[in-house]
Amino acid sequence: MRQARPFHCVALTALLLASCRRDPTQGRGGLAERGAPKTSAKASDPPASTLDWVDRLSRCELDRAGVLIDLGASAAQGVIGSWSLAPEAGVVDIERDGESWARISTRNLVVRFILGEAAPIFVSLRARGVTSRSVLVALDGKPLGTLPLTRGQTRVVSTRPTAAVVPAGAHTIEIRFTGSSRSQPEPFAEIDWIRAGTTEEEDARTYAPPTLKEVVTHASLSGVPHRSVALRSPSTLRCSTFIPEGARLKVALGFEGQGEGQADIVMARDGERSVVLHTERVKGGDHAEWVSADVALDAFAGKLVTLELQSKGGTPGGRLLFGDPSLYLASEPAPVMPAARLVAVVMMSGLDRPRLANYAMYPTVAELQRAAATFEAHRAPTTVAAGVVASLLTGLPPRAHGLEDVAARLSGSLTTLGVAARDGSVQTAMFTGCPSTFEAFGFARGWDKYVAYSPVEGAPAVAPLTEAAKWAVDHMKTADARALVVVHARGGHPPWDVTINEAAKLAPIEYSGTMEPRRAGQLIARARAKHSRFRLSESDRTRMWAIYEAALAGQDRALGQWIDALKKANLWAETLFIVTGDVSTNPDSRAPFGDGEDMTEDVLRVPLWVHFPQGALSGKTIQLPTGVTDLSRSALDALRLPVPDGFEGVDLFTTASGTALPGGRALSATLGTRYSLRLGDLILSGAAGKPPTLCELFSDPNCEIDRLERMPRAGEFLFRMAYDAEVAAQKHRPSREPATIDAATSAALQVWGE
Repeated sequence: MRQARPFHCVALTALLLASCRRDPTQGRGGLAERGAPKTSAKASDPPASTLDWVDRLSRCELDRAGVLIDLGASAAQGVIGSWSLAPEAGVVDIERDGESWARISTRNLVVRFILGEAAPIFVSLRARGVTSRSVLVALDGKPLGTLPLTRGQTRVVSTRPTAAVVPAGAHTIEIRFTGSSRSQPEPFAEIDWIRAGTTEEEDARTYAPPTLKEVVTHASLSGVPHRSVALRSPSTLRCSTFIPEGARLKVALGFEGQGEGQADIVMARDGERSVVLHTERVKGGDHAEWVSADVALDAFAGKLVTLELQSKGGTPGGRLLFGDPSLYLASEPAPVMPAARLVAVVMMSGLDRPRLANYAMYPTVAELQRAAATFEAHRAPTTVAAGVVASLLTGLPPRAHGLEDVAARLSGSLTTLGVAARDGSVQTAMFTGCPSTFEAFGFARGWDKYVAYSPVEGAPAVAPLTEAAKWAVDHMKTADARALVVVHARGGHPPWDVTINEAAKLAPIEYSGTMEPRRAGQLIARARAKHSRFRLSESDRTRMWAIYEAALAGQDRALGQWIDALKKANLWAETLFIVTGDVSTNPDSRAPFGDGEDMTEDVLRVPLWVHFPQGALSGKTIQLPTGVTDLSRSALDALRLPVPDGFEGVDLFTTASGTALPGGRALSATLGTRYSLRLGDLILSGAAGKPPTLCELFSDPNCEIDRLERMPRAGEFLFRMAYDAEVAAQKHRPSREPATIDAATSAALQVWGE
């Protein structure tokens, strides 16, 4: 979208929460409210129920005689370069004569765009030469021609149309600047915009692209104002979004100027025929009035689609007005979570979801499944266990807190959940039996009590759970006491607290291999090593999982004893009790239980059970997506504590009550240069600087087929969400702090298998 001044992009969470709480077919009632984290002594505001399209225009596409890429503006961010998650090096946004431009210091510039319908196209650009006197233009790698540039002079230059029809879908425009290759302080050129033109109704040399100032207008018809998108005919505004259940599209239609025009509202999806949702002929003139349109979107629920606002057949000189276009969910205000005096968060390591379904072995898990709220679409933000715990404690994704490798330390500059609770006069404690969250990695800071139980020092594997239970009960003996306790338990991760004699009785019968409880972590790590030829045999794996289940049963009993202790102390009704995992396991992998495994869904999808205070929402199963940052926000909400600035996430009680985001919710996971973004049943995954792959889980549960070429708009939409999240996180990411590993921690890590 062309604009006169920079129009800043928003972070992933803010993008999804951007909204207003009014009826868009009524008069303009002020600027849209946004769902950014706020500091408040009360429970957090529920997610907004309306998504305002005017707020998201920088992530929409305006097609008027072709696709326009406005350089120097936020609308171009994420489409410049070869799938880079960072602003392109050598491209600097500047302002010239009140317009946004890009100063180009890189010889090669690549821009991606999507062609809606097959057509011959030409490429034109408005540019100002500096040191380069010409540019070579190519479409999808095929040369289109050489265009001249003049130093200090602004010109619109254009190639000839292609001889053949260019198919619909994703394409690239490549621009190569000629000139000296010597290092020089001056750029090659400055570019205002690039256009992939599909029609020459308007001459390429005189084409005047729309500015944001022109497209967005505060229009008033018959005294009723609306913030509107104003489109001349013929033109189309395309905006992609996810459609949750119960969503509706609401917009006021009008015509500015004398005459009339036809407004079409169309829903399109990659690979499917477009559907016209609403058609309206609206009249302008002195007595023009708004016509309200309210369209149900039930047929598209659960899908990522592209909404098209089309201006068709309008009187020349006039413009179609789409007043306050918005996607909204008609829902009741979300109830507030009952207050808690005690918040306990138990994060277990190495939980394998399918094996937890054996409720006979895990009675506590079975009881949580029956009596607590079960969140079926919970997703970890990385496959580094310490990074998951860091997201719990900071309310930030791994890209923002920086703990994405096993040798990093949690920065002391970040506000943690423990610090926020302690500042609110809440007693705090953390107990860990996992070496990745020991003091050496920065997790001891900010607690009234912090205890680490090393797997080499003889403490039982259940010690973090039993000691946390004792501490919680001891600190809740007065009526006004409040406490927060976080436990990072060993869960199913080796080494396992199973005796040699107990292991000998497990499957397979007459096992003679080397898999045994205390050294299992080291043995599995040996099989995991990159250049190791050692592999676990089938009998090794059978014994491994048998010991795993026996050890996890012990963790289940300790968890049940803690719950029983809270009930006996009459604290259970006043407790927010959360049980989840850090990273799941892939039972088919060569060697499970490793940190930093590939970000597949079976590893990222972790269990989550929540007992809300007063037993609210007991036994409910929730399919809406949730992330780890939701846990920290929910803990503070339950304790009625302020949410520190920067904390992300959505209150779990709000989600469990059925309140969805109008544009859906994307959950991002990152690991080094890699990312995996899930929205609905679509997963975009890849590495920065390389083309990603797109998986559609509904038709391809194992993600064996790349859908990116068949679903270009979905892929582009998800990538730009990943780009926005990355850029936002990097702005506040602290410098990496390496962990200083002492001898005791080193020994614990070795037994752990790291």
